[in-house]
Amino acid sequence: MFKTRENIPMVQEQLESKGLTATKDQARAVAHEYSDKIWMLHKYVGYGLAFLLLCRIIIEATQPGEEKFKTKIKNALTFQPKTDVEKSDRTIYLFAKRGYLLFYFVFLVMVLTGLVLAFEDVEFLDPIHRLSKEIHEYSQYAVYAYIVLHLIGVVWEEIGKYPGIISSMVHGKKK
Repeated sequence: MFKTRENIPMVQEQLESKGLTATKDQARAVAHEYSDKIWMLHKYVGYGLAFLLLCRIIIEATQPGEEKFKTKIKNALTFQPKTDVEKSDRTIYLFAKRGYLLFYFVFLVMVLTGLVLAFEDVEFLDPIHRLSKEIHEYSQYAVYAYIVLHLIGVVWEEIGKYPGIISSMVHGKKK
């Protein structure tokens, strides 16, 4: 969709519909400029996501011990459920927290490989550029899958066991 060669015919068609003609080389120049603009937008969004991830890491590092992610996981792992409901809740909680860990890992990989690609002119990154591009492309699908699964899970819990979970996410208050 954003590759120069795929947009050359579109540029030529658009110009022809306006009564103008363009050679393949002229259309390629226009299509390439379009691709460059999309790439710059992609880089800026990536820098923003890298900043948000950095903020999340700083927040995790500076919050009180009992609120840290690893403390919550440790407490859930050491919790001894007495009822079937507690066992089910613990299992779901651990599944969700492990999902978050997986998400942050994949997101970190995506950010780091994206930064390698964004700094394409840095010579010492040249040997890992191609590998970073492939990893970056595949990690995007993992992020998309996580988002879809997360939304399905939230809606499932909203209409099931935890009605009001979405509104509590929005305003931050627990029921």
